[in-house]
Amino acid sequence: MENLFNRYTDSSAVSPSFPIVQHNCLGSWDVFLTLFHSFTMLPHPPLLVAIQDPPSRQSVLLTFLGFMSFAPPPPGRPRVAIYVSRTLNQHLSCSTVFHDSTEMLSVDVYSPEGLFGFPHRSLRVTLVYLRTNRPPSCYILPEQVISFLSYPHLV
Repeated sequence: MENLFNRYTDSSAVSPSFPIVQHNCLGSWDVFLTLFHSFTMLPHPPLLVAIQDPPSRQSVLLTFLGFMSFAPPPPGRPRVAIYVSRTLNQHLSCSTVFHDSTEMLSVDVYSPEGLFGFPHRSLRVTLVYLRTNRPPSCYILPEQVISFLSYPHLV
């Protein structure tokens, strides 16, 4: 783990960084491919990419070299997806957390040595697809999104 986070630390940083990108692809393969190809030009590509409206065909996500993709199980087209860098997965344990909604997905990142120089061994990243043009009975409630965990949680 130390080598991975040293790679993402510059000399002015107090602690290692954990690059995350969030983007809405609008279901477009072109937007998705442009976004992921832009990472190849970065000195430190993101470790997690949270995508709203990912492009898919028959509920299967588009893949990109160097990333593993996760989405809520069908039915229907996924509204959210999280792409985990294979580099991250080689150094730390990552697991998906599925919720009662196809519009919400979490990834837990775990290290037995702790993360970012803190004693927390886990970090949860949650992606939620919010639409305002639906009936109030279909909203995802804050209680469903924000869990009281004993470790950091990024929504």
